[in-house]
Amino acid sequence: MQRSLLILTLLFLCIAPTFSQEEDAENNWVDSVFNSLPMEERIAQLMVVRANEPGKEYFAYIDKYVREFNIGGVCFFRNTPHAQVTATNKWQSMARTPMLISIDAEWGLGMRLDSTSSFPFQMTLGAIADDSLIYEMGREIAWQCRRMGIQMNFAPVVDINSNPSNPVIGMRSFGQDRENVMQKGLAYMQGLQDGGVIATAKHFPGHGDTDTDSHLTLPLITHSRERLDSVELYPFSRLIGKGLGGIMIAHLYIPAYEEEEGVASTLSGNIVNGLLREKMHFNGLIVTDALDMKGVTKYFKPGDIELRALQAGNDILLLPADVPKAVKRIMQALEKEEISADVVGERCRKVLHYKYRAGLSQCLPVSTDALISDLNNSKAKALNRSLYESSVTLVRNESDLLPLRRPDTLRIAYVNTGGAEGYDHFFERLNIYTRIDIFNLDPDVSEKKLKAFEQELDDYNLLIIGVRNTNIYPYKGYGIPPTTWSFIRDLAGRKGVIVDLFASPYVLASLGDADQPDAVIISYQDNPVSEEVGAELIMGGVAARGRLPVGISGLYPAGAGLDSEIIRMGFTEPAILGIADSYINKVDSIVQSGIDLKAYPGCQVLAARDGKIFY
Repeated sequence: MQRSLLILTLLFLCIAPTFSQEEDAENNWVDSVFNSLPMEERIAQLMVVRANEPGKEYFAYIDKYVREFNIGGVCFFRNTPHAQVTATNKWQSMARTPMLISIDAEWGLGMRLDSTSSFPFQMTLGAIADDSLIYEMGREIAWQCRRMGIQMNFAPVVDINSNPSNPVIGMRSFGQDRENVMQKGLAYMQGLQDGGVIATAKHFPGHGDTDTDSHLTLPLITHSRERLDSVELYPFSRLIGKGLGGIMIAHLYIPAYEEEEGVASTLSGNIVNGLLREKMHFNGLIVTDALDMKGVTKYFKPGDIELRALQAGNDILLLPADVPKAVKRIMQALEKEEISADVVGERCRKVLHYKYRAGLSQCLPVSTDALISDLNNSKAKALNRSLYESSVTLVRNESDLLPLRRPDTLRIAYVNTGGAEGYDHFFERLNIYTRIDIFNLDPDVSEKKLKAFEQELDDYNLLIIGVRNTNIYPYKGYGIPPTTWSFIRDLAGRKGVIVDLFASPYVLASLGDADQPDAVIISYQDNPVSEEVGAELIMGGVAARGRLPVGISGLYPAGAGLDSEIIRMGFTEPAILGIADSYINKVDSIVQSGIDLKAYPGCQVLAARDGKIFY
């Protein structure tokens, strides 16, 4: 017994110093950097400034801000990967204190950077049953961020979109069910943070039930504290309990918490210090929403905005409109004792701790070698395909029409309602399975020409209608003209009609409750992958498994969705089947070699495994 205790004691003594040494190293680095900073630079360490594409106004100022103020970091927006990495390396080499590099990449780097991966919108992800896919997406986005030298992503959005007319959240939300939003937000958060990137849930305390845009004005939230606590705050509370790194505060006016009219939640001590820090016990990084948005600039001027945000309890002042003015105003407030040096010091130390944990104590240049191929790796492509396959939702399927079992016995017409512009991946994939005639419906068609067009389709006994070239804005009708809905309603009931909506699920409301098509699919987004998956569902190469993340009043509740079968071969990415790029490259090489040797003038190769064509 004594020997066992001795062994356990020795093991404990061997393990304990490791954690203590790392903690000591972190504290020593933070102390060393903090003590080297004059007060102006401690203030500037709290500021993350906007970096637009090269040549834009904010981008030109950053050299000055780095040299003169030692700013805390930058947030990149529209750019190219190589230009962003070059700028990051330049500024990091200039900075006296390593900079926190952040990005607003809710659906991956493709949200901001060309030539990079775009994963599905969060509303699309809200339809998926398997949350492990969303975790893997978070891991992949984190890897891509780290490859770009980014330490912080302003994601996930955990707003509960309970207002279909919301002009600013909508497809950025996982949906209207608080449990579904929480679970998917948690999976995304854990994927990011397990991948070494600070996740930043937004927009606290909840931007989902607004009908105005905080980029343009200050939205009003009239809910009671009881409602906010049980609905809007629920995902934030659960993520905090699981180790959430950051939270972004929204620009909202919420009388339930803040009596002073015109004071955005970002600038409210009652909301940031009182609700988030004290009541909800959040100790991570608190980040303002952009301080150059009209949700705050409408009522306060630069300098005062940043001071009030700091007084309210925020740690990071995101996108200040005027850095010199903000630093000067906070210095004045320190002299007048409007804010204490201890508050500035405590916030600065917290930011430095997060910088250390993000690996910035040893900030190395980011390599541009193979950058584009790294960011478009086969794993990312395969994951994207899996996400769309898992989300596509079949909400109506009269007489089990789908999948089409004998398309060879039908005369099928495909109607593209989005105009003839752009390559139609939906039609091309449908046409691989069976012969289909294609028609394009002009979005601006007159009533007279619409009737003539409908008569032209009389000889067909099945119509497949693809509602394409859409957008995500409810105030723009999602890019779908009224003639499209008239066309669908006129034909439904007269013959077999399948509609695939490459748009927000909210567009289902425009179908109405009479003369519904025989089959209705929600593919959520309009892009090559979603179009191919939608076509394969119709033909039985993909099974429908998605569920509506929002309810459509009088038609479909949240969670609605039907399953369908796989009855034919479908298509997939090689990586999904565990097939490496090197294998594909070898096939390409062999085929090309034969052509070069004139063994054959050309060659067709098809490769499949487990019922899926991967090449």
